[in-house]
Amino acid sequence: MGFFFDSFDAPKCKTNIKLACNRINLLRTKKLQVIDKQRREIATLLQTDKVDLARVKVEHVIREQGTADGLDMLSAMADLLLARFPLVEKTKKGEECVADIRELVATLMWSAPRSDIQELLVVAKQLKLKYGEAFWKEAENNNNSCVNGRIFFLLSYRTPPYHEIQKCLGDIAKQHGVAWSDDVPAPLEVDGFAPSAPASSEQPPP
Repeated sequence: MGFFFDSFDAPKCKTNIKLACNRINLLRTKKLQVIDKQRREIATLLQTDKVDLARVKVEHVIREQGTADGLDMLSAMADLLLARFPLVEKTKKGEECVADIRELVATLMWSAPRSDIQELLVVAKQLKLKYGEAFWKEAENNNNSCVNGRIFFLLSYRTPPYHEIQKCLGDIAKQHGVAWSDDVPAPLEVDGFAPSAPASSEQPPP
């Protein structure tokens, strides 16, 4: 009786990269539609002077916008890996991932479990089979900053700092013609929720 072990399947990997790109773009479009609806709702809250509730809701908008931006970059990186796929195929078992695609591979590996893209999980599994457990763990932990810095920032969960919340509220007010000034003190805690402190050193990579 024979035993079968998973091994890297190049056609399967390529096919799922293409499918993942399509799925990523669809998910991003859906998120942008939801964001647009939520921004209109927040504008209504500002117009009716429900600023504290608007601040609570805008945190989600900021995180979702970051995810949408991250997905846009992720789609571009997946496309680029597809274009450079011959470098994947040329790599022999046991060889390290070449520098020209190292960040692309690590970023897709890291991003897969943080997305809702089933096809991307398949791609990550195939890349793990190709490059081994050690490289997969390096990508998963972002050792040596092997993951694209911008995508790492955008797809990592974080609480937006107070000044970012205020800026987003100001942008929404301006977009929808609502008279609102962000030159106000930090709001009091609402139902156990306290916004981030105004000072924050966390900044996205350039």
